[in-house]
Amino acid sequence: MRKSNIGGWQSEDAQGQPACMRPLFHAIHRIANSAYQDLGIPREAELQTWWANINKYKDVNVTHVHPFSFVSGCVYIKSPDMEAKTVFERPDSMDDYLPPSEATEFNIRQYRVPPDEGRIVIFPAWLRHLVEPNMTQEDRISIAFNFR
Repeated sequence: MRKSNIGGWQSEDAQGQPACMRPLFHAIHRIANSAYQDLGIPREAELQTWWANINKYKDVNVTHVHPFSFVSGCVYIKSPDMEAKTVFERPDSMDDYLPPSEATEFNIRQYRVPPDEGRIVIFPAWLRHLVEPNMTQEDRISIAFNFR
């Protein structure tokens, strides 16, 4: 599939949970339900779709959002390049107005998340984000997902 990826491989959208991945999806669902509570969404999170990503040398995912979902996320399965972060872009940044000494992760324009293997990241589906290029010869592997 080609979505936000330039290079790399992205599987077709999948639904349901393969038996071998039930423990992972159980953890993801628990975290998504917590995010729903934090966001004031008055119902249980429902897994919409998920897909696998493999980024090879210099492969990247350009800035994008996940329409028709409430929350989205990914889990880093294999991350050889810790510098190839997922970058979240705030639409309401204060970068131009605050002195650098007052910058925090809550008011900067871009927040960069390192791809620690096993880390699950969940975010509002409307939040623009990108994945920096993998600069190693090893594959970077992740599973992404959307909830309604």
